[in-house]
Amino acid sequence: MQNESTVAVMLGLVHAATFFFYNSLYGRMRRGGKYREGKHVSFAQMPIERKLTKLAFATNAFLVLASFWMPEGALGFLTVPWLMRAGGLAVVIVATLFLRQCLITLGENYSPLFDSHRPFRIVREGPYRTIRHPIYLANMLIILGYVVAGASVWSLALGAWGWFYMALSIIREERFLSNAFPEYEEYKRGSRMIIPYVL
Repeated sequence: MQNESTVAVMLGLVHAATFFFYNSLYGRMRRGGKYREGKHVSFAQMPIERKLTKLAFATNAFLVLASFWMPEGALGFLTVPWLMRAGGLAVVIVATLFLRQCLITLGENYSPLFDSHRPFRIVREGPYRTIRHPIYLANMLIILGYVVAGASVWSLALGAWGWFYMALSIIREERFLSNAFPEYEEYKRGSRMIIPYVL
């Protein structure tokens, strides 16, 4: 029992640190402010599906933390080995570091498509050489890590919503970028949407 409490504390600390690091990555991009060109969209102005997605992600992060302290057999929480749950957090850490690299590569070209303006150019460096939407890939992997680490039907349901929303966003962005940038079609032919050499 003592060992389980120690593991729960350690995993909880790792999870909390990674979550704050994740949020700081986006926070730094937003504080730069250049991509907004003076525009600011508050939470209240966001479309309802985007609000729900942000809420689902934050709730999922909280559920992962809470799951480390849930008694076995608690409603909706599954009995999963600690090693597997630690593996889920490892996926989250690696995906968050990958996300950091993607955001660095975008730099001032970072543009949340539906709350500011179109990107300045098509980025083809770094992860963007082989896949067109590595930030979505990173976030999908983070959600996958949450599902494994959280070990609950609740994490799975929230994760499913996140994956669904991101899939729709990718389709919208593909359409937008194809219309906004004539060179995007050529870029599409030499890259994959989200999984290198596969999809």
